[in-house]
Amino acid sequence: MTPDTGGRALAASAVAYWTATGVGLIGSLLRGKVSAVVLGAAGLGVSAQLSTFSALVVAVAALGLGTGGVKMIAQARSVSDSETVSRLVSFLLWGPTLVGLVFLGLVSVFATSLSRLLLGSGSYGGLLVVASAAIPLLLFLGSIQIVMQAYEQARRLALNSIISAVVTTAAAVPLTLHYGLRGAVASAPIAAAGTLAFFCVRERWVLALAFPVRTLRATTARHLLTIAGASLVASVLTLGSDTALRSAAVHQLGIVDNGVYQPVQMLSTLVLAQMAGALSLVLLPRLSYELGLGNRAAVLSTLGRAARTSLVFVVALVLLTMALRDVFIVVFFDRSFLAGSDVLALQLTAEVPRFAAYAIGAVLLPAGLVREWLVSAVLSNALRLVIGFALLPSLGLRALAVSVVAQWVVVLGWTVAVVHRKLEWRPEPGLVRLTAAAVATVTLACVLAITLGRWEGGALLCVASGAWVMIVGRDDVRHLLHATVLRTRRPART
Repeated sequence: MTPDTGGRALAASAVAYWTATGVGLIGSLLRGKVSAVVLGAAGLGVSAQLSTFSALVVAVAALGLGTGGVKMIAQARSVSDSETVSRLVSFLLWGPTLVGLVFLGLVSVFATSLSRLLLGSGSYGGLLVVASAAIPLLLFLGSIQIVMQAYEQARRLALNSIISAVVTTAAAVPLTLHYGLRGAVASAPIAAAGTLAFFCVRERWVLALAFPVRTLRATTARHLLTIAGASLVASVLTLGSDTALRSAAVHQLGIVDNGVYQPVQMLSTLVLAQMAGALSLVLLPRLSYELGLGNRAAVLSTLGRAARTSLVFVVALVLLTMALRDVFIVVFFDRSFLAGSDVLALQLTAEVPRFAAYAIGAVLLPAGLVREWLVSAVLSNALRLVIGFALLPSLGLRALAVSVVAQWVVVLGWTVAVVHRKLEWRPEPGLVRLTAAAVATVTLACVLAITLGRWEGGALLCVASGAWVMIVGRDDVRHLLHATVLRTRRPART
């Protein structure tokens, strides 16, 4: 099955992921609203910290195999190497799951100590174990998704993700309403089990590729583990930074302020980051496939199209989110969380460099630039930690937002420099002007959002969002609208 390398196919895949992310956003906000009302800021702060820890453990237990797995499966498919594909799929499905079971055992043994470290009290150890029960389930589910990404099944995977969001919300809402914090925590493994069962039934072809269980060839294993090691370090650094700074917020500002930051975490760090990550999900297998064929011109052309699409989309989205941020907070949380409104506006400015960095940086691993990719993660996360810890006592929650903005500015600058030097990619003048306009627009919008009144600022930013689309992105939006029909197809196995 040869992928379509046209711009419209790229847009269709991106729209599919963005649609799934939008549905996931609705589900997340609904769950957040229920948790905010039932648990309050303090209870939400506890559940958020448990979720952050679980995400960190999943990232570690996944061994960083996702990015390398997508790259290597796509390149093996480009030369019709079905034997390597089967070996890779088998290893990706079973390896991380077994490691996840080991981590679950370790968390169970040290639950009290971990609870004291994360939340300042050992009384949450039982809840930590319950939350961690989702870890092996999520790892197996993630491995299935990795294979689907490598086969460029974006639209089919997006539809599955929409159903997953519905299952997760259907589990979390009633359990939280009836059982409070315990129900909210227990909903994670319950939802993971239901979603995994659905994926296993619907995507049986992935499981068929994994049997019989096979080991990797030595050369394949070395290549995969090199990328996996870099991915693991990058994931641990990112999630470790989140966990460390949120823990610092708990200890220095209190559990309530940590809960107030949750709308910022949900809308910016989680939801919009997933939308940015969708670009990589689309681009990584495509670029790996083209590089496997030696089609360098197609790779560089794809980078330019992806960067432009990401900038047009993210500016309109950020302006609209800034305009309606208080509405989101009140509707999906409650008024006690409005203290984080300005923090959200400030952190949203990080989305322009984040989206551009994801689009352009998607070529680093397919091109074999593993070291450069890892250096970007190390430098940016180190900067984020330094800024966050240094400014937290004086700026409070705003320090977390400033640290995120600085992190992604560094990532974008480093990524553009590396791609320019190693691959001789030169952005067209139009893309450079678009980038400058995007940065200026979002920066000005942040200032207006913080200084103007809620209704005046909101109305102005809504108008600005529409004007940006009509003036800058009219042609891009037309292409996206032509690509909004989700088509689900079952791929061939090789």
